[in-house]
Amino acid sequence: MSAEKASPKSAHSTERLPEPEPETKSLQDALDDDDNALVSMRYRGLEDTYRRHIESNKKDIEKMIYTLLGVRWCRIMTPQLWKSGSFNLAIPVFLPQERTVYLRLPLYYRLGEDQCPGNVEEKLRTEIATYQWVSENCADVPIPTLHAFGLPDGSTILHLSRDFGHFFNALHDASSDCLLLFPTFGDPSVTPWITDFFYLAKHAARALRLARISLSLNSIPFKRIGALSLQPNLSIAMTNRPLHFYFHLHENEGIPLGIPRDRTYAETEAYISDLITFQDNKLRHQPNSVHNVADCRKQVAALFAMRGTMHHFIKPELRDGPFFYTLTDLHPNNVFVDEHWNVQCVIDLEWAHSMPLQMQRPPYWLTSKTLDAFDDDEAVSEYAAVLDEYFQIYENEERRRNHTDMQTSIQRDMWRKAGDAYLRERTLPERANHGVPWLESEQRARAEKVLNPLWENRSPPLTLAELRFVSDCHVIAIDPQHQGRKAGALIVQWGINLGEQPSILSRRRPPSACTRRWASRCLRSKIVHEAALFGADKDIVVPLMVRMPSCAKGVTFKEWCETGYPELTVADQL
Repeated sequence: MSAEKASPKSAHSTERLPEPEPETKSLQDALDDDDNALVSMRYRGLEDTYRRHIESNKKDIEKMIYTLLGVRWCRIMTPQLWKSGSFNLAIPVFLPQERTVYLRLPLYYRLGEDQCPGNVEEKLRTEIATYQWVSENCADVPIPTLHAFGLPDGSTILHLSRDFGHFFNALHDASSDCLLLFPTFGDPSVTPWITDFFYLAKHAARALRLARISLSLNSIPFKRIGALSLQPNLSIAMTNRPLHFYFHLHENEGIPLGIPRDRTYAETEAYISDLITFQDNKLRHQPNSVHNVADCRKQVAALFAMRGTMHHFIKPELRDGPFFYTLTDLHPNNVFVDEHWNVQCVIDLEWAHSMPLQMQRPPYWLTSKTLDAFDDDEAVSEYAAVLDEYFQIYENEERRRNHTDMQTSIQRDMWRKAGDAYLRERTLPERANHGVPWLESEQRARAEKVLNPLWENRSPPLTLAELRFVSDCHVIAIDPQHQGRKAGALIVQWGINLGEQPSILSRRRPPSACTRRWASRCLRSKIVHEAALFGADKDIVVPLMVRMPSCAKGVTFKEWCETGYPELTVADQL
């Protein structure tokens, strides 16, 4: 491997590209979109402009490629054969002896490069490091050969290629920010995985191949949650945040992530807490993060519930690792199989990072559905049946390799607890759907009837900006069959301890003598739960109380309201 510097010039920065006309979209469609339509509606025009720019540099790019590969000529195929993904443009390049390589260019306008300079380089360095790590450590994972890559600073870096038998440096500044890949298959019958034909009972070999890929990646534990990144000396190290597609997706919309590029995690809770905080930032900074008041209540209630239930889905013995490198973009279009359904190549290693074993999950597309599509008992039963067979195949292979079933046991346990839906990141197809499958029918409606009154009765000043923490022990924490064990007191005390953080008020239902015990004041507001919801004879009226944090220095809730809700800070407490 070798590198030399060229002038900082790239396929997207050689010249200032003209601003394209935005894609037309109705106002109602834009309002209904969960993402910022003002950003996404520009993508089509930006892609057209970018493609034209690449075409205008076609001769220079071809010269760079045949010089790098040591062949006499190459030809970039017609633009109709170029493939645009969510974040990359893949350009097939025809070589002598009927060989093909792919020039892969990141779509800078979808990666937040303008809003967060360095995002393109971050994506390239982590993806390059993943190619290198997988090729050196995971023989069961067939991936394309990475011949060369360019970085935004103008560096062109080459890998030794046994396929072509050439290795030398070349300077060229027309193709920075790129990967040059050669697929590991040569048979034209190799095609992307077609999930409609997936039937596990008949094609167990496919499940075995997928299991081997996962077990191979999991054979090397990591001590931290993060992403490998290419270092200046061309080594790789885990120095990057656990980069997932939604990091750049939302940074591209101007939403601050709150996770710096050099942050890695030594334990699971800190990582998940940062992910939930990012959702807080999305609510605050995305113009259309909520569609209406009811939608806002649901989202904030969901975030509150996630914080309150996090510990139920994290095994204490796995809190500090080990963590395992995971291909988070492993979907059907990225898995190529032959006519016998043997996996020949896994492409697109972007967004890979180490994560807790509990956040790994079997392929969601085993039954040709996304997880959010399981909105009825039949669909869930179908997936559960296929999943049982997949787990059995995975367990057999794990026992053969590792003489244990630890990974299978954890995945089965998370499936039973619905922890998969809690902990894992949503894929791009799943983001197009709404809700969580195990709360889509009657159960979801019932849960919303429990949570919504808490928000509907909040005091006017307690808007999303001011209300940082809300708890209701009767609603959230204590099942009637478990009352009388002092669990409620512990949870109330936990809320008080959290409320001691500046600017946080805690509101809750006061049990007997609770007002005196925790120095709280009752409010006029009350929560009313319908009798039918809990099978009671009459509606359940839940009084609320509020306790000011100690940093308020004796200011009552009424006085705080009358003075315009001033910010409570640590300085007030000192």
